[in-house]
Amino acid sequence: MRIQSESRSLIFIDVGFGKLAFIFLEYTLRFAGTCNGFPFAMGIRIHGIVPNEYTASGEAWNYILPQKSNIQTPVCIFESRGDESLMATWEEEFAKWNTDNLESLCAMSVPDTDIVMVHLEHPVVQLLDKKFQEFGTIAPSAQLSNTPNWRQIPRAAFDKACQWLRDNILSKSSKTFDLSQFTVHIAKIDSSKFTDLNAGCFSQMSITGSENVQEMNEKKGQFANIVVQMPFNIDIKLSLHYRLSMNMQAIY
Repeated sequence: MRIQSESRSLIFIDVGFGKLAFIFLEYTLRFAGTCNGFPFAMGIRIHGIVPNEYTASGEAWNYILPQKSNIQTPVCIFESRGDESLMATWEEEFAKWNTDNLESLCAMSVPDTDIVMVHLEHPVVQLLDKKFQEFGTIAPSAQLSNTPNWRQIPRAAFDKACQWLRDNILSKSSKTFDLSQFTVHIAKIDSSKFTDLNAGCFSQMSITGSENVQEMNEKKGQFANIVVQMPFNIDIKLSLHYRLSMNMQAIY
């Protein structure tokens, strides 16, 4: 794991899985031992995983670490509730297709028409062969065509079939996740700079109670200079449980 870039308000970490690409993510745990040594709360965002914790302003994070905190118990921050048997069947026949490329892989719009040329291997062709009446078209396999491996499908039927596949199959499958793009963003939850200290950062400042305003401001300035130069650690421990295919055992 390496820090890709750093600013006064954001740390961006490339976790570095290299060329390992799409996997089927089952769940992600935040392990015990995760800790935040900073004197302010820190928010963590994981690329590709929907956030589920929110600040009072509505900003979303995968999880928020309170200031000076140490997590003692593991917490599940993401769980895919997919149908594994359904996804295994899909992968056997249509492994190339997912929700991102359903309209583009082996499908081409014909210019100036409402026709889409779709390859016979495309899942839409398989679906329309079985449910053509429901989609108001004819079965692609029954078409007379001078392009043996391609079929002409009306745009409206094609779009409707793609949406049906998303709603009834892809949305019920385990989440596909690109590990080569796995990154972690760390920032203060109020989006301010690390050098901007809130009132809680001065809780350890020594005061007698007899200081006037000028003396108190001088003490705050001196204490702030010490705080911003001190080293603070944040330790993030994550566990990803995934499969390289739906027919394999989970990898941790």
